[in-house]
Amino acid sequence: MILKLLSCPQAGKQFFISRDLYTSPFLRYNIKKHLIPEGAFPLASEYLMKKYKDVKPDEPVQLSEKAKRKNWWEYHKIYVLIGVFVLIAAAGFVWDMVSRVEPDYQIAFVSTRGVQDSVIEEISSRLEPLLPDRNKDRKVIVQVNSYVSSESDPYAYVTQMAISNDAMLGNSNVYIVEDLTDVQQRYLMFYQSDGTLPAEDATEFDCAGYAWKDCPTVADIDLGGEYYITLRGWFDETQVKQNVGTEALWEVMTAGAAS
Repeated sequence: MILKLLSCPQAGKQFFISRDLYTSPFLRYNIKKHLIPEGAFPLASEYLMKKYKDVKPDEPVQLSEKAKRKNWWEYHKIYVLIGVFVLIAAAGFVWDMVSRVEPDYQIAFVSTRGVQDSVIEEISSRLEPLLPDRNKDRKVIVQVNSYVSSESDPYAYVTQMAISNDAMLGNSNVYIVEDLTDVQQRYLMFYQSDGTLPAEDATEFDCAGYAWKDCPTVADIDLGGEYYITLRGWFDETQVKQNVGTEALWEVMTAGAAS
């Protein structure tokens, strides 16, 4: 038991009282305001003073090094675990940034029923040996971004947003599509036969392009349907600068194509 020495001026006495009892706000207030009735505590206090006169504080416990480490871990393990988690997350982020390889060229494949991964890989592997290293990292990478665009698709709106985002960022400059006119009407971002972009209020839609089967470089790759290759236009100088050199992809894909 831990005792606290108190004075009661009305009783002219000093007495001990339990610290737990003393910490009661109500009792502490009454003691300080001398509202404790005279003689309420002195007898008990004298008894406690005699009873605990020889009480000495406990000697501090000397912990072994092992016990100290265990005690430290008990109180700090949550902080250590949080720190380890943060370090792992930071290391993963740094590794992702360092190991990320930027593609030299990007193609958007827009279809109504999707395309198999093996076809996408075949297109990339066919074109990569034929193209120059645009970003000078000693490796040519052609990335094919596949989009499924169909009116019956419940996620058609999401797909349209993805294609619009691709166009806004200027990622893909060559598009593989099933219907040239329909895609032009939807996005108004492909060069027309005269080399210009369509007006926003256009009512007639023209889109320059070649049938996939008429392009010798890639014609033997079976896409599972009738497809066309078309070239998107750039809306501002930023996109033009960002895509300097990407015309090589269009030239390689359409080389020898029948008009």
